[in-house]
Parts: sequence; structure tokens; C-alpha cells
Amino acid sequence: MYPLSKKCIASTLTEQKWKILCQIKPDGNIKNESVDVVAVIDTSRSMKGEKLNNIKKGIQYLLNNLNQNDRLSLIQFNQVSKRLTPLIKMTQSGKDKILSALNKVNCEKITNTSSGLITASQVIHSRRYTSSKPCVMLFSDGANRAAISNC
Repeated sequence: MYPLSKKCIASTLTEQKWKILCQIKPDGNIKNESVDVVAVIDTSRSMKGEKLNNIKKGIQYLLNNLNQNDRLSLIQFNQVSKRLTPLIKMTQSGKDKILSALNKVNCEKITNTSSGLITASQVIHSRRYTSSKPCVMLFSDGANRAAISNC
């Protein structure tokens, strides 16, 4: 491992923008615990086009890295939230169901992030099988247009 000087880091960050995708995997000695992932997708008007396509690519990357004991649920939100899929085991059939639901997503209305996160919390708290580690992933451009409510 090579140490980086502050000068090197500062000049790199000011001259270019970097898109980085990291993949961290445990070594063979660590038991791979299953996870329950709730992906919360912003489908407001501001997400049309490239932003939504990038989210879809990110979900596909996630699917390729989940194992058969992991489960995934999709939630979309704009002005209101909607659960697109329940927690589904990531067998090939489960991945196909997720991709089918993902391909039907379109963008409309304003952003209400709290609605999507409240629905995600409900999915996590209503799980019948709780031996898996819960995880909520928010996919958004961060342009929230609605006031927080029901908190």
C-alpha cells in the first residue's frame, strides 16, 4: 500500500471528478451472512432519463452480487410510495421478478423521500424471518420537493 500525500489528493480532486464503484468482499474465513435489502428508488420527474437508467444499472449490479440466501424488495417513491415487490430470495427466478418490476418503473410527480423511507421501514419491521441483516438503500438525486410528514 502506498501512502498518498495531501497535495496529491487535493490536486486530483480539484482537477477531475471520479466515479468510483467499490466492491468489498470478505475473505474465505468469514461466514457470509444473508441480508434483506430494501431498495428505495426515487421515481420523481427529476429522475427521468440518465439518472433513472443509472439507478437501474446499479440495481442490476446489486442483483449480480447477492447470493441465493439474500432477499431484495423494491420500493418506488415520488409523491407517494409504492412497494413493487415483497422481499424475494435472490434465486434466478427471484432476480427475474425484480428485473421485471424494475423495467416497469417510470418517472412522474414530485419527490417525497420520507414516504419511500417510511414504506422501507414498514417492510423491515414486518419481516417474518428476521435472521438476515436488514439493509435499506436509497437511490435518489436528493432533490426532495415535499415536506416531511407522518413522522
